[in-house]
Amino acid sequence: EVCVWMEAALSRRPRLVNDMEAYLARAGRSDKAVRRKESFLRAFWSREGEDAGRAYSAAVSFLMLERVRSEFAEQHPSILQLPKPGDGRASSVPMAPREQRIWLRSRLDPLLRESMRKAPPAVRALHPDSREYVHAIVRMTERALRKGSGSSATVGPT
Repeated sequence: EVCVWMEAALSRRPRLVNDMEAYLARAGRSDKAVRRKESFLRAFWSREGEDAGRAYSAAVSFLMLERVRSEFAEQHPSILQLPKPGDGRASSVPMAPREQRIWLRSRLDPLLRESMRKAPPAVRALHPDSREYVHAIVRMTERALRKGSGSSATVGPT
């Protein structure tokens, strides 16, 4: 069974297994969300045309993106703040968890993917499960955001 093979392959990367378990256990997910490892892996198997290698690669890419996105949001909590309605002061309120994920996936994921794709050889030489790799991708994304906005000002929702 392909799910057994994929799970065995992932087990050689314990940090990815932890990422997958955290993803599956995360609060605030929709009722339709996948909740078990087997269902998670089967979803990639189906999406990738029942090609085990592509399904494994897609699952790994998804989990890596989840990890880098989470690290970025942790280092930059202000991006997950919304201005208080009707408040002229510079105050804000946190987005709901589901809104956070939607916003981050739509606005931040393209930049994270580009940073991972365009990482220089020194970064690509790092093991993708290392904190150093994740921090390097976060720093590259920060630079891309500053370059794109023309300043290091807020990168949060508008």
